[in-house]
Amino acid sequence: GTVTVIAKPGATVAKGELLATIESPELRNEFQRERATLDSLNTDLERQRIEVRRKVLANRQAADLANVAIKAAQREFQRAQSSWDLKVISERDYQRARDDLSAAELNYRHAVDNAGLDEEGLGFEVKTRRLERDRQNFVVENLSRRVAELDVRAPVAGVVGNVAVRQKAAVAANAPIVTVVDLSAFEVEFQMAESYAGLV
Repeated sequence: GTVTVIAKPGATVAKGELLATIESPELRNEFQRERATLDSLNTDLERQRIEVRRKVLANRQAADLANVAIKAAQREFQRAQSSWDLKVISERDYQRARDDLSAAELNYRHAVDNAGLDEEGLGFEVKTRRLERDRQNFVVENLSRRVAELDVRAPVAGVVGNVAVRQKAAVAANAPIVTVVDLSAFEVEFQMAESYAGLV
């Protein structure tokens, strides 16, 4: 990107003080694009959760209606049983009432089983969407960190040594920009004759 140097050589800087800023339209555009994708995935996840609740409610309703049908079939069968015992209905009507009760019980079991399977499948769909959203969130966090690093800050308190780039120059990734000298860890390097080494 294009660098704007704020620090001047010889200036004293505190740790974390802004030294230079880099303008990278490509990185900022990528960050905005990935953040928009994350927002879209968040919306899809919420939509999926609503759809899951709707389907679970519909399945419960189907199971409840099947349960009501069982109770109605049980009452009909009890009436048919009483009538059959008194021999006031035909055997065909009695058998039909018993078949209706068996069909109602079967429908209820299938409705409950389908509701359980649907709920499990819908849970997997929500989990898949959540994992996609989490993966995208990591991408956005990484890009956010890289965008924040476009502001070059002093790693230590010290003095600005030299500026390695010209103002508004284009810089490559990981190129040196500003040197900060940490005076608390200052070292002196010198040469001395071997004959004087024992005196030090």
